[in-house]
Formats: sequence, C-alpha cells, structure tokens
Amino acid sequence: MTVLLVSGDLMSASRVEGAVRQAGANLRQVGSVDAAVDFCVSEMVPLVLVDLATAGLNVAELVAGLKSNGERPPAIVAYGPHVHEAALEAAQAAGCDAVLSRGQFMSQAAAIVAQFV
Repeated sequence: MTVLLVSGDLMSASRVEGAVRQAGANLRQVGSVDAAVDFCVSEMVPLVLVDLATAGLNVAELVAGLKSNGERPPAIVAYGPHVHEAALEAAQAAGCDAVLSRGQFMSQAAAIVAQFV
C-alpha cells in the first residue's frame, strides 16, 4: 500500500515517511498535480497528503482530479503554514478531507496516517 505525498520539500518527506512506515505503508512523493493524478490512476492509493506550500500547486484542480478518479478516491489531507490562511481555506473549500497547519500535521502525522491507511 502506498501513501502519496504532493510536495517539493524533501525535509517534509523524510518526516512523513516515518509515520507512513509505522502504518505499514510506503511513501511516494510527487511534485505536481498531474503526477499525483497519474499515480493515483495507476495505483490504489488510500491517502494523499498535500503540502500547500508546493510551488505551482492548484489545490482545487488536484482535489477535483483525485476525487473523480475511480471507484474509491483517496482521502486527501492538506497542510500548510498557519500564516497562509488563504491556502488553508482554499484547501477546505476544494473538498479536502482534513486541513491542518504544518505544525498540527507534523505533530499528529502518525495518527492521521493510521486513520486513513
């Protein structure tokens, strides 16, 4: 089973990977909407984690692409800097299953991943 991380930040990936492995899954990181949707078409992905600080990210486009993909679309958890209120609100409006500040997500990553995997 694979959890997908949409992020260009390698530091985030290394922190998230421990939580994903603890849940018995593997982590795959991509840096774009197209790569995320393409990966979810080819693989059964229960959870997509979205770093809202990813350069060029259109969260509405990402959520729409993932939710229209297949019979069982993945759960989508987005996180970003607490000072980027507009990005957090956009993720909520786009239909993410959960939206958290980066600090909340990083401190609860194991529990969040376990909830969806």
